Amino acid sequence: VRRLTTIGPLNGAPDGTFSAETLIPIEKNWRRENLHAVVFAQERGSRRIVAAAALELK
Repeated sequence: VRRLTTIGPLNGAPDGTFSAETLIPIEKNWRRENLHAVVFAQERGSRRIVAAAALELK
């Protein structure tokens, strides 16, 4: 784990979707070909993970 960042709260969209953009600072010495982002949605009160995904950074 290089960095853990909050993107924003889920506000209960009627269709159940969430969309957001964020900038991820990448250090010059990091090997970009090996970088991935792992994102997850977490309940505030219980802290239970309700969704997760991983993607390559390009």
